[in-house]
Amino acid sequence: MKNLSLFKVLFLALAVFAISSCGEDDPADSALSPNVSFLDGVGIISDDANVAPGAEFTVNISAGTGDNELSSLTIYQDDVQIDASRITFAHTAPANNPQLIVDTDVNGLDWTITVAAHTDALDAVYDFEITDKGGNKTSAILNINTVANTVFAVSHSVSMGCFTTDNTVDAVTNFCLSIDATSGLDALSTVTVYENNDVIDVSRLDWAENPYTLVDGETAAITDFSVSIESHSVGTAEYRMVVTDASGASMEAGVFVTVGAPTELITGVLLNKSGPSGQGGCDLNTGNGNINSTDLSAEIKDEGIDSSLPIDANWIQRISGANGSEIRAANNLPEGFKFDNIAIQEEIIGAFDQSETLASNITAVVGISDQFVIRNSAGEYFFIKITNVTETDTDNADQYTFDIKK
Repeated sequence: MKNLSLFKVLFLALAVFAISSCGEDDPADSALSPNVSFLDGVGIISDDANVAPGAEFTVNISAGTGDNELSSLTIYQDDVQIDASRITFAHTAPANNPQLIVDTDVNGLDWTITVAAHTDALDAVYDFEITDKGGNKTSAILNINTVANTVFAVSHSVSMGCFTTDNTVDAVTNFCLSIDATSGLDALSTVTVYENNDVIDVSRLDWAENPYTLVDGETAAITDFSVSIESHSVGTAEYRMVVTDASGASMEAGVFVTVGAPTELITGVLLNKSGPSGQGGCDLNTGNGNINSTDLSAEIKDEGIDSSLPIDANWIQRISGANGSEIRAANNLPEGFKFDNIAIQEEIIGAFDQSETLASNITAVVGISDQFVIRNSAGEYFFIKITNVTETDTDNADQYTFDIKK
């Protein structure tokens, strides 16, 4: 046998290479795959999320073709195909997994899909895989974390000695609020302290910032989380601690705080001036109505009778100020202002300033539920509410009874 020359060997090798390189490419290596993505929307999850175990979540899938028409959608949890009973398609029923893509959707689809999450408390990967008719596959993937304790809650903490119910203080003071809070599906984020609807300036708090940003170790739960607050100057205000979580949801706990000298509630009586001697006036500091209308301790007096009328109709049934006291009708007060809600003396002063002045310092005919505000010569203020009016037909024993706040 003759040995082949080196030239012939090289020639044969090149020929073999040329023949092998002229074969057709594998279509699977060069075909353009489909595309798939999550769309945003109300009630739609488009990114990793927390849900309750077994709760449903909804996604909106958009898919487009590559070089081939779309064929099917398969949904996996941690690489395991999930049971079709956990899936609901908005556009068709019953669901299958994989779900075949038909009709015009083979050229592109927009599907809304609801999936029942896993029931264990763990983080799982959900894979929405689109396959085309050439066998090419593309996935959209998100993590769903099931959180066992899903109740976002805020409550007053009772162990710190802070206000947990509405309170009245005599003057400007510092008081504290304290809360407990637990996160739900989303981590706790901030705590903000409000007076009415205004964020309180941090200079009135013992915090460095308001809102306060919760740090690691506080985002799952906080206990006995307190703040010291410098109160407003006078009147009633609502103070709230508002906890916001990472999703923007909020819960709160709060109290109403009233600043001012507290009122005292007593019961008074005023008798017909024309009755037995020694009556017709009332000392509003004590409620004593068994004094003469000319007694120097009386702030109000009854106007007596009209002697031209018969005894069963002669009571004038009007009240006037006595000894330099001014009486006003509580008719011009803000809507919702109630006698029962008056907590501090400053509210009585404010009510007097807004009430209706009376001609000759004498009321109209007095009836049950009428209200009056009185300022005596010593600068003391009284708010009275008529609770009963007793009229007699055979004598002048008529009288009013009333509640007094002073």
